[in-house]
Amino acid sequence: MECYECLREGMIREAAALCHNCSAALCFDHICEVQHPITQTRVLAGTIVFPNRARILLCRTCKAALEQIPLETFEHTNGSHDAHPCMPEEDDSLVVETAQRL
Repeated sequence: MECYECLREGMIREAAALCHNCSAALCFDHICEVQHPITQTRVLAGTIVFPNRARILLCRTCKAALEQIPLETFEHTNGSHDAHPCMPEEDDSLVVETAQRL
């Protein structure tokens, strides 16, 4: 399978992955790797943000589209912020206090 973005540019390169959002085949030069927070919402504990993040592979088009989501969307009622799913988090040690009760 060939990279979709390279084909659009008139080149042929082997694809290494698929975009998580649109499933376009991508070569290493066109893959955008982002870290996605893993959360769980519980009735009594609220939203828990786990310390390990999932790897998501996106094309540049989908990454740009997902970055349009306002940061406020990721704000919880307790005032904490999850990282934007398309922006790498500098401090991966973020865990909401209630996660320690698990």
